[in-house]
Amino acid sequence: MERCAIIDEALAKRSYSPRMRARIERLLDGIEDRRHLHCCNSGCFVCTHTLQEILAEVEARMADRQPA
Repeated sequence: MERCAIIDEALAKRSYSPRMRARIERLLDGIEDRRHLHCCNSGCFVCTHTLQEILAEVEARMADRQPA
C-alpha cells in the first residue's frame, strides 16, 4: 500500500477529510517542523495530539512495509 493510501486510511479512521493528507505529507517529509506541534488545549480543528498519532501510525505502517 502506498503512503497516500496509508495516510488516507489513518485520516478516515478518525473521520478526517483526505484533504489533510497534504499537511501529513509535509510533516512526514520535514517540510513542516513537527517540533512546533504543541497542544494549546484551545479546541483546534485537529489537535496536535491527533496529528502526532496519525504520523506515528503512518510511520509504523510504512516501516512494516520496508524490505528487510
